[in-house]
Formats: sequence, C-alpha cells, structure tokens
Amino acid sequence: MLAVSEKTLLPVVIAAAPYAEIAPRLRVGIADVLRALRISREDIDAECAAMTEVVYGKTTNRQVLGILVDFAKALRFYLRPGSTLLEISLSLAETPCSPLFKTTVSPDRTTVKLFTCDRERGA
Repeated sequence: MLAVSEKTLLPVVIAAAPYAEIAPRLRVGIADVLRALRISREDIDAECAAMTEVVYGKTTNRQVLGILVDFAKALRFYLRPGSTLLEISLSLAETPCSPLFKTTVSPDRTTVKLFTCDRERGA
C-alpha cells in the first residue's frame, strides 16, 4: 500500500494485508521513515499519537492524487530483490515533485524542513 502526506507529499509504502491492521502498520511505517530522515524522537512520538484515530475516505486534493499516481508508476523502478519497504519509501521520498519545485523539490527535504521550522518556532 502506498500512502502520501498531503502536507509534505512524503510517501510511505507498507504491506496492504491484512487490511484490519493497516492503521497500526501505517503508524510504524511513518515512524520508520521519519526516523530515517533523522526527525527527533519527540516529533515522531507526537506524529504517531496524532494518528491514533483513523478515518478512511477519498482524497479531494487533486495534487495528492496526481502524486500518488506518479509514485505508483515509479514504484517498479525501486522494486529490487531484497529491498525493504522502508528503502523503497525513502527512494520515492527523494523524487522531485513539481508542487515542491519552488521550495525544497522533494518530499524528504520538505518533511525535514517542516519539522525543523516547527521545532524552531516551538510548535
């Protein structure tokens, strides 16, 4: 399963089955990606705590839908024997995304910048 943050376009790839456990696996996948990006433990814990209540629905953001399609098409280039879902997520996160060209270019950089700015502001 491929999930993308609406705010940063950060992708996370997790196993889709079993369906009943998607939300907990998504939290773990996001925490793993954030840890790999060297986001602070406190920020990761706060993100995971904010994801305790889950609601599923269609996206209304066409930009996110477009990025999901782009990442889904790119997945085949990152699927290598022995590669982990975390490695695939991190590779996708380095992908330049047109909505981010005027700022940080890629979701990984956008995510790091956002967490750094929030920390500096004391949020």
